[in-house]
Amino acid sequence: MNKKALIAIAIAIPVIPLFELSLQLGRDIGSGSFPAILAFYYPARAAALIGFVLMFYQFVIGAKLPVVEKYVAPRGTLLKNHRSLGKVGFILMLSHGLFMLGFDVYDAGRIVFNTGKLLGIVALFMLILAVVASWWFKPLQFRYQTWKRIHLLAYLVFPTAFFHALTLGSTLQGSITTRYLFWLLLIIYIGIVGYKIMSLGSEPQKPAPPRKKTADTANA
Repeated sequence: MNKKALIAIAIAIPVIPLFELSLQLGRDIGSGSFPAILAFYYPARAAALIGFVLMFYQFVIGAKLPVVEKYVAPRGTLLKNHRSLGKVGFILMLSHGLFMLGFDVYDAGRIVFNTGKLLGIVALFMLILAVVASWWFKPLQFRYQTWKRIHLLAYLVFPTAFFHALTLGSTLQGSITTRYLFWLLLIIYIGIVGYKIMSLGSEPQKPAPPRKKTADTANA
């Protein structure tokens, strides 16, 4: 499979849930009852669907898979794309989470907690920790091992977000096509994680980058 075909597939995957979402939007508009708040509610749902797929892409291209590096792009290019997708995906997921919590306050006068909502909050919290560790690694002067441990939380974000969407997501509940698609992404994700775990012993361990001397250590 050539690169153009892979790009076409990558573009088509998020289009599927967005198409299903647009059908739901059309039905709501056609019903004649469409409160103004839904004009923000639907974009928030779209942000979640796109952000979920981008998280999957970010994981795949950042997993250092030989087949991806061979047929898609060299590792350096993939890592740049990994960071870019991470930034866009984080903004989409954060905006989704904040708006949906705000929608609860607007609609019910409080944040309504349930299993699906708690899964989403936990996923967003872990994502924020991973992003802080990645974006502000140098200013916060994290040790490499500390950064690594926090970054491992990102591996839990995708499955947690999946079960949040499965239990609470209107698009997954209303569209069998989107539900099967997201299950497929989860299965691929689990397969890659399993491959990474199995190959841990065979991958050479890179030493932690040397820490810069501070003024105190230099004076000592």
